[in-house]
Amino acid sequence: MGSLAKQVAEMILRMASDLDYFGYFTRPTLTQFEELQPFDVLPLYALVHEAIYLQGNNASNWSADRIMQQHPAFMNLSTSNDEPILFTGEMIYPSMFADYTELQPLAPTADILSSLSSWPQLYNSPQKLSDNKVPVYASIYIDDMYVAYDLALETAKSIGNCKYFVTNTMYHDAIGTTGKSEELFRKLWELRDDVMD
Repeated sequence: MGSLAKQVAEMILRMASDLDYFGYFTRPTLTQFEELQPFDVLPLYALVHEAIYLQGNNASNWSADRIMQQHPAFMNLSTSNDEPILFTGEMIYPSMFADYTELQPLAPTADILSSLSSWPQLYNSPQKLSDNKVPVYASIYIDDMYVAYDLALETAKSIGNCKYFVTNTMYHDAIGTTGKSEELFRKLWELRDDVMD
């Protein structure tokens, strides 16, 4: 299990324990949860999280928040019913710009970015990617919870001069995981040096 997956599993157990014993999340648990999303050192991540995917005349209009509103099952935060508590993964919501002190000054900018609908085209045509001459080395994670395996594989195959390896021993956070980042870079260098099949 990747370090991030382990942290999430431990946090779920801790939060469940708080609810079982106290009926609410304790301050130490909430503090530890907040530390999983260090916006005091990574505010730009929150600010441009949705904007980096936009192109053309499309605004995100807080896409993750809008989609979640369409799926009420994700709004269940109660353990007193038989419905599961569902997770959304790596999303940023407008409420976070009110909840996190370090993000509060960025709330107006976040709203502007969310409503902005004049973005350049990221890719002028698929042909440009297939004509790529710059060497690209990539890893594709079979069990990536954020990027669909089939889509990642299809994309890698469509990029000219792209070499990739597929693995189920690393996850989305491999580059920041102790032990796995060394393995990841070793495999990428092997691709570059043409010593990997």
